[in-house]
Amino acid sequence: MKRLAVVGHPGAPRDRLAKGLRSANHKSFMIFFYATATELRVVHIVRAARDLRMLDYADESDDSCD
Repeated sequence: MKRLAVVGHPGAPRDRLAKGLRSANHKSFMIFFYATATELRVVHIVRAARDLRMLDYADESDDSCD
C-alpha cells in the first residue's frame, strides 16, 4: 500500500471493469482502486485466481476520481 501511495497513479487501467478503476499486484493478490490527486480509494483486495467479473467495482463516494 505504501508503494501505491508514494508512486501516485500506478497500476494497470481496468476501465473494462469500471471507468477509472486501476489495479496493482502484490504477491498472489490484486488490489483494485480509484486514484485522485490526493488519495487512493481501495475497493477490493482479492486473490488473483478469483473470477473478477463477479465483483462490484462501484465507486460509491461523492468525490470524482477523474
